[in-house]
Amino acid sequence: KSSHTFAQVTYKATSKVKLGLGVGKSTNDKAYTGSDLKSNENTTAAVYYSLTPSFTVVGEVGATKSKGFDGTQAKQSNVSVGGVFFF
Repeated sequence: KSSHTFAQVTYKATSKVKLGLGVGKSTNDKAYTGSDLKSNENTTAAVYYSLTPSFTVVGEVGATKSKGFDGTQAKQSNVSVGGVFFF
């Protein structure tokens, strides 16, 4: 058996700034998936800044945690910056 959940919320703080938070988790039953990965969790926080009506700059920070059926664990932190063109 496998289950997956994800939730995301955003808040428009000003006319140019939007804040976002996303949280997701997946869990696996070894018999169902045949995988050694028991679970994955990720949390991401983002800031969106509308530079112009057609271009938004995006900054994100995130943390991921994975667990294996054998008890091993891994963690990763990430930062990303990018942009979105709207047309």
